[in-house]
Amino acid sequence: MNRAPRTLPFPYQFCTYPLYPAHFRLPSPTPASGLLAVLPEDFNAPWFIEHQIALETANKNFQNSVAAMNVSCLRTNKSPDNKDTENRQLKEQLNVLTQKLQMFTSRKVQDDRQIQHFVKCSTDQVAERNTLIQKLQEEKHVLKLEHEVMARKIKKYEEMLRNDVEKRRIERENFNSQQKTSKLDLLAHKRHIEELKNEVNDLRDFISIQEKTITHQQTEKDELSMRIENYIRTQSNLKKGFENILGETRNVRLELEKTRKHQREKHFLHYQNISEIFSDNLDKEYREALKRTKLDNDTLIKSNEKKNEEIVRLKAVVATTPTKSVVVVRNCQKRHCEDDDEWTPKSERKKRKVKEEQDH
Repeated sequence: MNRAPRTLPFPYQFCTYPLYPAHFRLPSPTPASGLLAVLPEDFNAPWFIEHQIALETANKNFQNSVAAMNVSCLRTNKSPDNKDTENRQLKEQLNVLTQKLQMFTSRKVQDDRQIQHFVKCSTDQVAERNTLIQKLQEEKHVLKLEHEVMARKIKKYEEMLRNDVEKRRIERENFNSQQKTSKLDLLAHKRHIEELKNEVNDLRDFISIQEKTITHQQTEKDELSMRIENYIRTQSNLKKGFENILGETRNVRLELEKTRKHQREKHFLHYQNISEIFSDNLDKEYREALKRTKLDNDTLIKSNEKKNEEIVRLKAVVATTPTKSVVVVRNCQKRHCEDDDEWTPKSERKKRKVKEEQDH
Protein backbone atom coordinates (compact mmCIF):
# COMPACT_ATOMS: atom_id res chain seq x y z
CA MET A 1 0.00 0.00 0.00
CA ASN A 2 1.60 3.18 -1.21
CA ARG A 3 -0.30 5.67 0.93
CA ALA A 4 0.77 8.62 3.08
CA PRO A 5 1.23 7.91 6.82
CA ARG A 6 -1.54 8.94 9.20
CA THR A 7 0.90 9.52 12.08
CA LEU A 8 2.72 12.65 10.93
CA PRO A 9 1.13 16.09 10.46
CA PHE A 10 1.17 17.86 7.11
CA PRO A 11 3.87 20.54 7.78
CA TYR A 12 6.35 17.85 9.00
CA GLN A 13 6.33 15.58 5.99
CA PHE A 14 9.45 13.38 5.70
CA CYS A 15 12.06 16.08 5.69
CA THR A 16 15.70 15.51 6.80
CA TYR A 17 15.71 14.20 10.34
CA PRO A 18 17.52 17.05 12.15
CA LEU A 19 14.79 19.50 11.02
CA TYR A 20 12.16 17.73 13.17
CA PRO A 21 11.17 19.81 16.20
CA ALA A 22 12.44 18.68 19.57
CA HIS A 23 8.98 18.29 21.12
CA PHE A 24 7.59 16.08 18.33
CA ARG A 25 6.86 12.42 19.15
CA LEU A 26 5.04 9.73 17.24
CA PRO A 27 1.49 9.36 18.69
CA SER A 28 0.21 6.18 20.30
CA PRO A 29 -2.41 4.08 18.48
CA THR A 30 -5.99 5.32 18.96
CA PRO A 31 -8.03 2.84 21.03
CA ALA A 32 -11.35 4.54 20.19
CA SER A 33 -11.23 3.71 16.50
CA GLY A 34 -9.92 0.18 17.03
CA LEU A 35 -7.53 0.60 14.10
CA LEU A 36 -3.78 1.44 14.06
CA ALA A 37 -2.54 4.84 13.10
CA VAL A 38 0.47 3.04 11.49
CA LEU A 39 -0.14 -0.49 10.32
CA PRO A 40 2.61 -3.15 10.13
CA GLU A 41 2.19 -3.12 6.35
CA ASP A 42 3.47 0.47 6.40
CA PHE A 43 6.96 -0.65 7.57
CA ASN A 44 7.42 -2.51 4.29
CA ALA A 45 5.94 0.27 2.23
CA PRO A 46 8.20 2.11 -0.24
CA TRP A 47 7.55 5.50 1.32
CA PHE A 48 8.77 4.15 4.73
CA ILE A 49 11.88 2.58 3.14
CA GLU A 50 12.62 5.84 1.32
CA HIS A 51 12.22 7.67 4.59
CA GLN A 52 14.68 5.34 6.33
CA ILE A 53 17.16 5.75 3.46
CA ALA A 54 16.77 9.55 3.67
CA LEU A 55 17.39 9.42 7.43
CA GLU A 56 20.53 7.30 6.96
CA THR A 57 21.88 9.60 4.23
CA ALA A 58 21.18 12.62 6.45
CA ASN A 59 23.00 10.91 9.34
CA LYS A 60 25.99 10.11 7.10
CA ASN A 61 26.10 13.65 5.78
CA PHE A 62 25.94 14.99 9.32
CA GLN A 63 28.77 12.70 10.44
CA ASN A 64 30.81 13.73 7.40
CA SER A 65 30.23 17.39 8.19
CA VAL A 66 31.32 16.81 11.84
CA ALA A 67 34.48 15.02 10.63
CA ALA A 68 35.16 17.85 8.20
CA MET A 69 34.74 20.36 11.00
CA ASN A 70 37.16 18.34 13.18
CA VAL A 71 39.67 18.24 10.36
CA SER A 72 39.33 21.98 9.78
CA CYS A 73 39.76 22.57 13.53
CA LEU A 74 42.95 20.47 13.55
CA ARG A 75 44.29 22.34 10.56
CA THR A 76 43.60 25.68 12.18
CA ASN A 77 45.34 24.54 15.38
CA LYS A 78 48.44 23.35 13.42
CA SER A 79 48.70 26.43 11.24
CA PRO A 80 51.29 29.07 12.28
CA ASP A 81 48.90 31.97 11.91
CA ASN A 82 46.48 30.70 14.56
CA LYS A 83 43.81 33.13 15.48
CA ASP A 84 41.72 33.08 18.59
CA THR A 85 38.61 34.32 16.91
CA GLU A 86 38.52 31.51 14.31
CA ASN A 87 39.20 28.93 16.99
CA ARG A 88 36.43 30.32 19.05
CA GLN A 89 33.97 30.24 16.14
CA LEU A 90 34.98 26.75 15.18
CA LYS A 91 34.64 25.58 18.76
CA GLU A 92 31.22 27.09 18.98
CA GLN A 93 30.19 25.45 15.71
CA LEU A 94 31.65 22.16 16.96
CA ASN A 95 29.74 22.44 20.20
CA VAL A 96 26.52 23.16 18.31
CA LEU A 97 27.11 20.24 15.98
CA THR A 98 27.92 17.92 18.88
CA GLN A 99 24.78 19.03 20.67
CA LYS A 100 22.77 18.41 17.50
CA LEU A 101 24.41 15.00 17.09
CA GLN A 102 23.54 14.09 20.67
CA MET A 103 19.96 15.29 20.17
CA PHE A 104 19.75 13.37 16.91
CA THR A 105 21.08 10.18 18.49
CA SER A 106 18.76 10.50 21.51
CA ARG A 107 15.76 11.14 19.31
CA LYS A 108 16.71 8.29 17.04
CA VAL A 109 16.87 5.95 20.02
CA GLN A 110 13.48 7.21 21.20
CA ASP A 111 12.05 6.80 17.71
CA ASP A 112 13.39 3.28 17.47
CA ARG A 113 11.79 2.45 20.83
CA GLN A 114 8.55 4.03 19.71
CA ILE A 115 8.67 2.10 16.42
CA GLN A 116 9.15 -1.13 18.38
CA HIS A 117 6.25 -0.15 20.60
CA PHE A 118 4.22 0.54 17.45
CA VAL A 119 5.11 -2.85 15.99
CA LYS A 120 4.05 -4.55 19.24
CA CYS A 121 0.81 -2.58 19.39
CA SER A 122 0.18 -3.21 15.70
CA THR A 123 0.43 -6.99 16.16
CA ASP A 124 -2.16 -6.76 18.97
CA GLN A 125 -4.43 -4.56 16.94
CA VAL A 126 -4.03 -6.75 13.84
CA ALA A 127 -5.67 -9.52 15.85
CA GLU A 128 -8.43 -7.14 16.85
CA ARG A 129 -8.66 -6.10 13.26
CA ASN A 130 -8.94 -9.73 12.16
CA THR A 131 -11.70 -10.30 14.72
CA LEU A 132 -13.42 -7.17 13.51
CA ILE A 133 -13.03 -8.36 9.92
CA GLN A 134 -14.58 -11.72 10.89
CA LYS A 135 -17.42 -9.92 12.61
CA LEU A 136 -17.81 -7.71 9.55
CA GLN A 137 -17.86 -10.78 7.31
CA GLU A 138 -20.48 -12.41 9.54
CA GLU A 139 -22.48 -9.22 9.51
CA LYS A 140 -22.04 -9.07 5.74
CA HIS A 141 -23.30 -12.65 5.48
CA VAL A 142 -26.28 -11.80 7.70
CA LEU A 143 -26.87 -8.66 5.68
CA LYS A 144 -26.61 -10.70 2.48
CA LEU A 145 -29.24 -13.12 3.78
CA GLU A 146 -31.40 -10.22 4.85
CA HIS A 147 -30.79 -8.62 1.45
CA GLU A 148 -31.94 -11.81 -0.28
CA VAL A 149 -35.03 -11.94 1.94
CA MET A 150 -35.69 -8.28 1.21
CA ALA A 151 -35.13 -8.88 -2.51
CA ARG A 152 -37.73 -11.67 -2.41
CA LYS A 153 -40.12 -9.41 -0.54
CA ILE A 154 -39.43 -6.60 -3.02
CA LYS A 155 -40.13 -8.97 -5.94
CA LYS A 156 -43.32 -10.08 -4.23
CA TYR A 157 -44.34 -6.49 -3.60
CA GLU A 158 -43.43 -5.56 -7.19
CA GLU A 159 -45.66 -8.35 -8.48
CA MET A 160 -48.42 -7.20 -6.15
CA LEU A 161 -47.88 -3.63 -7.31
CA ARG A 162 -48.00 -4.72 -10.98
CA ASN A 163 -51.24 -6.58 -10.31
CA ASP A 164 -52.63 -3.56 -8.48
CA VAL A 165 -51.53 -1.28 -11.31
CA GLU A 166 -53.19 -3.58 -13.84
CA LYS A 167 -56.36 -3.68 -11.76
CA ARG A 168 -56.33 0.08 -11.41
CA ARG A 169 -55.75 0.47 -15.15
CA ILE A 170 -58.73 -1.80 -15.88
CA GLU A 171 -60.81 0.08 -13.31
CA ARG A 172 -59.71 3.39 -14.83
CA GLU A 173 -60.66 2.18 -18.32
CA ASN A 174 -64.02 0.99 -17.02
CA PHE A 175 -64.51 4.28 -15.22
CA ASN A 176 -63.58 6.23 -18.37
CA SER A 177 -66.00 4.16 -20.46
CA GLN A 178 -68.72 4.65 -17.84
CA GLN A 179 -67.95 8.36 -17.76
CA LYS A 180 -68.21 8.55 -21.56
CA THR A 181 -71.52 6.69 -21.51
CA SER A 182 -72.78 8.90 -18.70
CA LYS A 183 -71.72 12.00 -20.66
CA LEU A 184 -73.55 10.71 -23.73
CA ASP A 185 -76.61 9.94 -21.59
CA LEU A 186 -76.42 13.41 -20.09
CA LEU A 187 -76.21 15.00 -23.54
CA ALA A 188 -79.17 12.90 -24.68
CA HIS A 189 -81.07 13.90 -21.56
CA LYS A 190 -80.26 17.57 -22.22
CA ARG A 191 -81.48 17.23 -25.80
CA HIS A 192 -84.63 15.51 -24.58
CA ILE A 193 -85.17 18.34 -22.06
CA GLU A 194 -84.72 20.93 -24.83
CA GLU A 195 -87.22 19.03 -27.00
CA LEU A 196 -89.64 18.92 -24.08
CA LYS A 197 -89.15 22.65 -23.53
CA ASN A 198 -89.89 23.30 -27.22
CA GLU A 199 -92.96 21.08 -27.01
CA VAL A 200 -94.11 22.86 -23.85
CA ASN A 201 -93.65 26.21 -25.59
CA ASP A 202 -95.67 24.89 -28.55
CA LEU A 203 -98.33 23.71 -26.12
CA ARG A 204 -98.43 27.11 -24.46
CA ASP A 205 -98.83 28.73 -27.87
CA PHE A 206 -101.58 26.27 -28.72
CA ILE A 207 -103.33 26.92 -25.39
CA SER A 208 -103.08 30.68 -25.93
CA ILE A 209 -104.54 30.23 -29.44
CA GLN A 210 -107.28 28.02 -27.98
CA GLU A 211 -108.05 30.65 -25.36
CA LYS A 212 -108.18 33.31 -28.07
CA THR A 213 -110.55 31.13 -30.14
CA ILE A 214 -112.67 30.51 -27.05
CA THR A 215 -112.91 34.24 -26.40
CA HIS A 216 -113.72 34.77 -30.08
CA GLN A 217 -116.39 32.08 -29.95
CA GLN A 218 -117.74 33.60 -26.75
CA THR A 219 -118.00 36.98 -28.46
CA GLU A 220 -119.70 35.28 -31.43
CA LYS A 221 -122.02 33.55 -29.01
CA ASP A 222 -122.83 36.86 -27.36
CA GLU A 223 -123.42 38.40 -30.77
CA LEU A 224 -125.71 35.49 -31.71
CA SER A 225 -127.56 35.83 -28.43
CA MET A 226 -127.99 39.55 -29.16
CA ARG A 227 -129.21 38.71 -32.64
CA ILE A 228 -131.63 36.15 -31.24
CA GLU A 229 -132.93 38.71 -28.75
CA ASN A 230 -133.28 41.25 -31.53
CA TYR A 231 -135.02 38.63 -33.66
CA ILE A 232 -137.35 37.77 -30.78
CA ARG A 233 -138.08 41.45 -30.30
CA THR A 234 -138.75 41.84 -34.01
CA GLN A 235 -140.99 38.76 -33.85
CA SER A 236 -142.86 40.20 -30.90
CA ASN A 237 -143.19 43.50 -32.74
CA LEU A 238 -144.36 41.62 -35.82
CA LYS A 239 -146.90 39.75 -33.71
CA LYS A 240 -148.15 43.02 -32.24
CA GLY A 241 -148.31 44.56 -35.70
CA PHE A 242 -150.04 41.46 -36.99
CA GLU A 243 -152.57 41.72 -34.16
CA ASN A 244 -153.11 45.38 -34.95
CA ILE A 245 -153.54 44.51 -38.61
CA LEU A 246 -156.01 41.79 -37.62
CA GLY A 247 -157.95 44.29 -35.54
CA GLU A 248 -157.99 46.76 -38.38
CA THR A 249 -159.04 44.02 -40.80
CA ARG A 250 -161.86 43.08 -38.44
CA ASN A 251 -163.01 46.64 -38.32
CA VAL A 252 -162.76 46.86 -42.11
CA ARG A 253 -164.59 43.58 -42.33
CA LEU A 254 -167.40 44.86 -40.13
CA GLU A 255 -167.63 48.03 -42.18
CA LEU A 256 -167.59 46.00 -45.36
CA GLU A 257 -170.29 43.71 -43.93
CA LYS A 258 -172.36 46.72 -43.07
CA THR A 259 -171.80 48.58 -46.34
CA ARG A 260 -171.56 45.72 -48.79
CA LYS A 261 -173.92 43.02 -47.77
CA HIS A 262 -174.46 41.85 -51.25
CA GLN A 263 -170.68 41.29 -51.83
CA ARG A 264 -169.94 40.07 -48.32
CA GLU A 265 -169.36 36.48 -49.09
CA LYS A 266 -167.17 37.11 -52.10
CA HIS A 267 -165.01 39.81 -50.53
CA PHE A 268 -164.82 38.04 -47.22
CA LEU A 269 -163.58 34.83 -48.84
CA HIS A 270 -161.07 36.73 -50.92
CA TYR A 271 -159.79 38.67 -47.91
CA GLN A 272 -159.64 35.49 -45.81
CA ASN A 273 -157.56 33.75 -48.47
CA ILE A 274 -155.18 36.70 -48.56
CA SER A 275 -154.85 36.80 -44.75
CA GLU A 276 -154.23 33.06 -44.56
CA ILE A 277 -151.53 33.22 -47.21
CA PHE A 278 -149.87 36.17 -45.46
CA SER A 279 -150.00 34.51 -42.02
CA ASP A 280 -148.76 31.19 -43.41
CA ASN A 281 -145.75 32.88 -45.02
CA LEU A 282 -144.91 34.82 -41.83
CA ASP A 283 -145.23 31.72 -39.65
CA LYS A 284 -142.98 29.71 -41.94
CA GLU A 285 -140.22 32.38 -41.98
CA TYR A 286 -140.42 32.80 -38.22
CA ARG A 287 -140.23 29.08 -37.58
CA GLU A 288 -137.33 28.62 -39.97
CA ALA A 289 -135.40 31.49 -38.36
CA LEU A 290 -136.07 30.11 -34.88
CA LYS A 291 -134.90 26.65 -35.94
CA ARG A 292 -131.74 28.08 -37.45
CA THR A 293 -130.90 30.17 -34.39
CA LYS A 294 -131.61 27.25 -32.06
CA LEU A 295 -129.43 24.93 -34.13
CA ASP A 296 -126.64 27.51 -34.28
CA ASN A 297 -126.92 28.13 -30.56
CA ASP A 298 -126.90 24.40 -29.77
CA THR A 299 -123.89 23.72 -32.01
CA LEU A 300 -122.00 26.66 -30.52
CA ILE A 301 -122.77 25.54 -26.96
CA LYS A 302 -121.73 21.96 -27.73
CA SER A 303 -118.50 23.03 -29.46
CA ASN A 304 -117.65 25.39 -26.59
CA GLU A 305 -118.30 22.67 -24.04
CA LYS A 306 -116.16 20.22 -26.00
CA LYS A 307 -113.36 22.75 -26.32
CA ASN A 308 -113.53 23.62 -22.64
CA GLU A 309 -113.36 19.93 -21.70
CA GLU A 310 -110.51 19.39 -24.12
CA ILE A 311 -108.56 22.41 -22.70
CA VAL A 312 -109.03 21.11 -19.15
CA ARG A 313 -107.90 17.66 -20.22
CA LEU A 314 -104.90 19.11 -22.09
CA LYS A 315 -103.87 21.16 -19.05
CA ALA A 316 -104.01 18.06 -16.86
CA VAL A 317 -101.98 16.09 -19.40
CA VAL A 318 -99.41 18.90 -19.65
CA ALA A 319 -99.03 18.89 -15.89
CA THR A 320 -98.42 15.11 -15.78
CA THR A 321 -96.73 14.01 -19.06
CA PRO A 322 -95.60 16.72 -21.47
CA THR A 323 -94.64 14.33 -24.32
CA LYS A 324 -98.09 12.73 -24.50
CA SER A 325 -99.72 16.14 -24.29
CA VAL A 326 -97.79 17.25 -27.36
CA VAL A 327 -99.03 14.18 -29.24
CA VAL A 328 -102.59 14.89 -28.06
CA VAL A 329 -102.31 18.54 -29.07
CA ARG A 330 -100.97 17.60 -32.47
CA ASN A 331 -103.77 15.07 -32.92
CA CYS A 332 -106.26 17.78 -31.90
CA GLN A 333 -104.66 20.14 -34.39
CA LYS A 334 -104.95 17.54 -37.13
CA ARG A 335 -108.50 16.64 -36.12
CA HIS A 336 -109.88 20.18 -35.72
CA CYS A 337 -107.91 22.45 -38.01
CA GLU A 338 -105.46 20.86 -40.40
CA ASP A 339 -105.52 23.67 -42.95
CA ASP A 340 -105.84 26.69 -40.64
CA ASP A 341 -102.59 28.63 -40.01
CA GLU A 342 -103.85 29.95 -36.69
CA TRP A 343 -103.65 26.46 -35.15
CA THR A 344 -100.10 25.68 -36.32
CA PRO A 345 -97.27 26.27 -33.78
CA LYS A 346 -94.74 29.08 -34.18
CA SER A 347 -91.83 26.75 -35.08
CA GLU A 348 -93.75 25.23 -38.05
CA ARG A 349 -94.85 28.67 -39.18
CA LYS A 350 -91.25 29.90 -39.06
CA LYS A 351 -90.06 26.86 -41.05
CA ARG A 352 -92.77 27.46 -43.62
CA LYS A 353 -91.83 31.15 -43.92
CA VAL A 354 -88.13 30.29 -44.35
CA LYS A 355 -88.97 27.75 -47.08
CA GLU A 356 -91.20 30.27 -48.89
CA GLU A 357 -88.45 32.91 -48.74
CA GLN A 358 -85.89 30.43 -50.08
CA ASP A 359 -88.24 29.43 -52.89
CA HIS A 360 -88.78 33.10 -53.81
